[in-house]
Amino acid sequence: MKHIPALMFAMVLALTACGGGGDAGGQPPAPIVTNLIYTPNNKIASNTDIAVSGSFKFTSSVDLVSLKIYDSDGNTSISPISGISGLRSGTISVPQASVKGAPARNYTFNISLVDSNGSESNKLVGQIVI
Repeated sequence: MKHIPALMFAMVLALTACGGGGDAGGQPPAPIVTNLIYTPNNKIASNTDIAVSGSFKFTSSVDLVSLKIYDSDGNTSISPISGISGLRSGTISVPQASVKGAPARNYTFNISLVDSNGSESNKLVGQIVI
């Protein structure tokens, strides 16, 4: 299994398009991310790698350009997003990755999106107690 940083660079984005939107002038609002769902999402005891996967929803007034993931183990990834030009909302599915099961800790991760104007979305936070 690959660890979370490898996942960040090799993401497969499963997107469901839902409509569009217009610009009322000025700088459009930053993207919005919601509804983070991931497993496991509770306390887990393990000395081996733990498989983690999930998804979240997004809305954006302009094209998205990158996905940011930061975790409590000190890993950071900013991965380009391509092939979704024109999509203004949908779901991003994150394929399975692994997190080290030891040492025992509160493992947290933050997910956000950046749009073509450089605006960063709100951050979604997930936590797994190991």
